[in-house]
Amino acid sequence: MHGSEAAVQEDTSFFLLCLTGGVDLRVFQHPLNWHKSCEGVIMLEKLWRIATGPKMSRQIILWLDEREACNPASVGYKAARLAQALQGGFPVPSGFCLTVGAYQEFIGQCGLKEPLEKVSALGEEADPLEITSLSRQIGEAFAAGSLPPEMREALLRAFDALAPQAPQGTVAVRSSATIEDVAQASFAGQAATFLNVSRDGLEEAVKGCWASLWSPQAITYRLRKGLPHPEMAVLIQVMIPAEMAGVAFTRDPTTGEETVVIEAVRGTGEALVSGRVQPQRYALKPSEVSKPSEIPPEIRQVARMALALEGLFGEPQDVEWCYYQRRLYLLQSRPLTVENLLRRRAWELFTEPSSEDELWCNGFFNERFSEPLSPLGWSIIKPLVEELAFRDPLRYMGHRHPEELRVTRLYYGRPYVNLRVFQMIYKPFPDFLLPEGARGYFPNRDARMRKEVPFPPS
Repeated sequence: MHGSEAAVQEDTSFFLLCLTGGVDLRVFQHPLNWHKSCEGVIMLEKLWRIATGPKMSRQIILWLDEREACNPASVGYKAARLAQALQGGFPVPSGFCLTVGAYQEFIGQCGLKEPLEKVSALGEEADPLEITSLSRQIGEAFAAGSLPPEMREALLRAFDALAPQAPQGTVAVRSSATIEDVAQASFAGQAATFLNVSRDGLEEAVKGCWASLWSPQAITYRLRKGLPHPEMAVLIQVMIPAEMAGVAFTRDPTTGEETVVIEAVRGTGEALVSGRVQPQRYALKPSEVSKPSEIPPEIRQVARMALALEGLFGEPQDVEWCYYQRRLYLLQSRPLTVENLLRRRAWELFTEPSSEDELWCNGFFNERFSEPLSPLGWSIIKPLVEELAFRDPLRYMGHRHPEELRVTRLYYGRPYVNLRVFQMIYKPFPDFLLPEGARGYFPNRDARMRKEVPFPPS
C-alpha cells in the first residue's frame, strides 16, 4: 500500500479509540471509505508505517486513493474531484498530490509573504504595470527557491513509487488550486501543466505550477471578478501517452440542451486545445448512449462515463479524457457552468482557421489579455502587434518577406502567436543569453525548439 501518513494518522486514531472504547466520527465523513475502520490488519500496517516512515510525508504527500485526498482544502479542487472519481470506481490515472501544506511551507521560507501581501492589497483598478512587476518578483522568487530537503525527499520517494506504473516512466504535473469554477467565473487554462516530466525535472515543474497562480493574467482575472487569491496543491500523475483524446460535455455547450457532446482527436488533447486540428464531433442523447449505433463504441463509452460523473457530482460536467491501449482514462472533470456554456457558444464565432502544420502558443498574449477579445478589438490590435512586435524584428534580423508569414490567430476569442515566429526570433541566441521570459513562449518552456528552424539567409 502507499500514500501519505496524514490520512493514516486519522485512521490510526480511530483504531486506537476503538481499542479504548472511544468513537471517532470523522471516519464516516467519506462514505467511500467508512468500511476501512473495521479492518484491523490494515490499521496495524498503517501503525507500523507511521512508526517507521518519514515524518514530512505525513504532512505533504497524499495519494489519490486516500480519504483526505477528497478534501479540496488539502489538495485543491481538481485533485479532490479526481480523488472522488477514483474512489468511486472511475478510471483515473494513478497519482499523488503535493498538498497545500507544502505550498504554505515553501511560501514561508522563500521570502514570498511580502509580495503576496502586496498583491492581496490590490484593488480592481490596479495598475497593470504594478501587477506585472509584482508577478515578475513572485515568479523569480519561486524560481530561485529550493524545496526543503525533507520535502524534496518525500516528493522524490513518491515519484519513485509512482514511476513504475507510467508507460514511459514520466509524469504529468498539474496545478490544483483551492478555488473552483463558479457560475460567475471559470479558471480553465489559467494555471500551468507540465507533461512528460522526469525525476530530474520534477522540482522545477512543481515550482512552475505554484508560480503560475501569480501570473499577471491570473492576478488580473481574480481582481476583476472580486475573487480571493487561492492557494495551490500540485497533482502528479502517471503520464498517459494518449492515442486518442478529447473533451465531453454533458450538456450541449452551444445550446444547453441535455445532449452529450464529445470532441475527439487522434493523439494527445494538446492538439485539440491548441486548435491545431479540427476535432471529430459527436452528439448523443442520454437515452442513446447505450444503444448500438454508427457512433464508435469508444465514444459511447466516454459518454457513459461523462453521465456517470454528472451523477457523482450532481451537476453538468466538462470532462477531459483519453485512450491508451484501448483503455479509457479520466483526466479531469469540472462543473460545466452556465457562463462556460454561453462563453463557448459566443467564442466559437471568434475563431480563425488553422492548418495542421502550424503550432500556436499564447505565452506572449496571456500576460497582456486576461479576457477573450472581440473581433472588433482584435481587428484594431492585430495589425499593430504583428508589425511592431514580430515582423519588424524579423526584418531587422535579415528575414525576407516576413509579411508572407502568418503571425497570429484568434482561437475562441484568445490571441495566439505562430510558434515559428518565436523560433525565428530566438534562433540566434545562445542558451546563456536567451531571456528567461522567452522560454515561456515555447511549449513546456522547451526553448530548444528554436534550433529547428534555419538561420536567415545571408
